[in-house]
Amino acid sequence: MRKATKPEVEQRILVIYQLCCKGYSFTEIVQYCKQKYEIKKTQTSKYIKRAYKKILENNKGEIENKRAEAITRYLSWLKKAEEKGNITDAVKIQSRIDKINGLEVENINVSGEITIKDLEKLGNAWFGNKAISKTGDRNSNNKK
Repeated sequence: MRKATKPEVEQRILVIYQLCCKGYSFTEIVQYCKQKYEIKKTQTSKYIKRAYKKILENNKGEIENKRAEAITRYLSWLKKAEEKGNITDAVKIQSRIDKINGLEVENINVSGEITIKDLEKLGNAWFGNKAISKTGDRNSNNKK
């Protein structure tokens, strides 16, 4: 069988793009391409990868818009919670905003006394691998 031309490849990727958008599974697309184009699973996988890349490119702006809408909504709720003095809700809302922005840190539960190890975990969560000195200064030379 002859190699597909560039326009044929682009047409195949467009068809696969449409199948992906319609919810066809990987297996169904492989079967379709095997029958329609007489190509193997490995080549179909490459086409599917390129189709998904186009889907992501085409929806990037929409995803950013949805993120901005969500943050705006949460910020209005945060303002209301702070105005009412509802710190618990404000902290939860801020946590959600942080999560949307990729800034969420691991929870550190402390009961009773705080150990140096707890402080190190807290410092690492907030400042990366820079240690916190006994005076509270961030200093990468104070690692223990």
